[in-house]
Amino acid sequence: MTAIIPQQVELTEIVHRLMRSGLSEVSRGKVSHMFEIPGHPELLLKYASNRISIYDWVLPTLVPYKGAVLTAMTVFWLRHVLSDVENHLVAYGRGIDRYLPEELRGNQELQTQALVVRKLEMILVECIVRGFLTGSGWDSYQKRGEVSGNKLPPGLHDGSILPSPIFTPRSEEHT
Repeated sequence: MTAIIPQQVELTEIVHRLMRSGLSEVSRGKVSHMFEIPGHPELLLKYASNRISIYDWVLPTLVPYKGAVLTAMTVFWLRHVLSDVENHLVAYGRGIDRYLPEELRGNQELQTQALVVRKLEMILVECIVRGFLTGSGWDSYQKRGEVSGNKLPPGLHDGSILPSPIFTPRSEEHT
């Protein structure tokens, strides 16, 4: 199922501004946009919006600073926790300005909610660690008594706390 993004939160002013400045949108997800950067064919600008989603639903409201928090978390993980692992991050914060058209430089929203990243070949995988039985896990449990090969005890209901967290990869057909 592809998420439907409500029109009132789909294209914000900053996204329109990016497009007017010559950046071509190459993909749009539930909460982010990916743009090609003129003059840098090997790079992309990843912009984290303030949209919020629940499973495959995008809500019709924005959450202030959500994109900035997501971006800061990504930078923290890639620069500090996984600093010994080669990754796709090229620039963040004020460092993105050197890759942007002149009219976009110094924009605080972009500096806090966007990253410059290397283009890489994507492997489409979604992984979920579940602590509660709900959503597609609940559907699977009702049919087979298990979720992604994890046998669960009988008598659970939608929203039950699981005896222990389970790892549930999601196949490409569901992403």
